[in-house]
Amino acid sequence: MTKQLVNLIGAVASLGILLAGALLFALPQFTGAQRITADAASVEQSNATQQAVLDGLAAQAADMTELDAEVAELRRVVPASVRADDVVQLAADAASEHDGRVVAVTVGETTAFAARTVDAAAGAADGTTPAATETTAETTTETSGSDEGADAAAPADPAAAPAGEGPQQVSITVSITAPDSTKATAVIDELRKGPRAVAVTNAGITTDDDGTVTAEVTLLAFYVAG
Repeated sequence: MTKQLVNLIGAVASLGILLAGALLFALPQFTGAQRITADAASVEQSNATQQAVLDGLAAQAADMTELDAEVAELRRVVPASVRADDVVQLAADAASEHDGRVVAVTVGETTAFAARTVDAAAGAADGTTPAATETTAETTTETSGSDEGADAAAPADPAAAPAGEGPQQVSITVSITAPDSTKATAVIDELRKGPRAVAVTNAGITTDDDGTVTAEVTLLAFYVAG
């Protein structure tokens, strides 16, 4: 065997050993590295997906907070129960605003909500219905609005929900003293501003012999039961 052949066999053997080493050691490490890289990419994608879900939930939570605030504000306007104390507070605030005070409150009957007539609603919107009348021992003079008084509410719809369920209305009469008839009229106007949703159905201003001015106001307070 010549020296060249021996060298060739040695070179082939060395190459085989190197290839075997690569297959036994380097290839598994390379494959493992590839697997780790793929796993890392999968985890990163999963984290991105979860973050997107969390961002969506956070946005929904913010929307729910805003929605809850809107619902709470609506409940101030139209609560879920009679809450006559809200109306008393409304009257007390209106009276205090014009140097008056509430002297009597009478809570009347609760009935199913009945839509008001178009004329009554229009009058309530521009502050001319109902009329507030001033009465003295000698004369009776109108101080605001028309001379026809309050428009009556429309008859209840036979299909309307019975009292205690759905939209309801309760009649409340409030007596308020004021320094003069002008401020008494201003108190009546103040009652319409809320925040509690009410409809003034009758209002009268009486001046006694001793000069005491009293506004007698009957209004409907609305709520939605159930």
